[in-house]
Amino acid sequence: MATLSDRLVRAMRDLHRNWMDVTPKADINKSQHLTLRAIKVFEMENPDSKGATVKDLAKRGGRSPASISQKIAALEELGLVYRTPDEHDKRVVYFHLTEEGEKVHDDIHRQMSGFINRVVEKMGEPEVIETAERIEKLLNCIKETNMEMMEGTDETD
Repeated sequence: MATLSDRLVRAMRDLHRNWMDVTPKADINKSQHLTLRAIKVFEMENPDSKGATVKDLAKRGGRSPASISQKIAALEELGLVYRTPDEHDKRVVYFHLTEEGEKVHDDIHRQMSGFINRVVEKMGEPEVIETAERIEKLLNCIKETNMEMMEGTDETD
């Protein structure tokens, strides 16, 4: 019989795996789509900015700058992203979606929204709200416990 911790870990793993398996019909993978989305959201939230930097995207996505750079390079090769150097500091580069990048992003976003809407219909809105609240609570507990353990204040050792 699985312990409570085994059951929780399995549920989180299966949720993650199944979510990552939800792939919209597109010529890019989910990771690349999430990078497009991060650029789009950054620009929407920061309309006066010159664009998103690798550092901005890494911070937003909880990924390393090297990982983000790799994804952006692939998106540039596909003609979905372009870069503009900073006028004053050539080490700083800003990224933007091309017109085709906007189209691909919007198509995938529309597909994913349709998918989520179908899940909500099957599960029911009240259940989705309750589940989201529980996931948020679990996430906060995970973050809090992780911080405690990193600070060495965990008393369960």
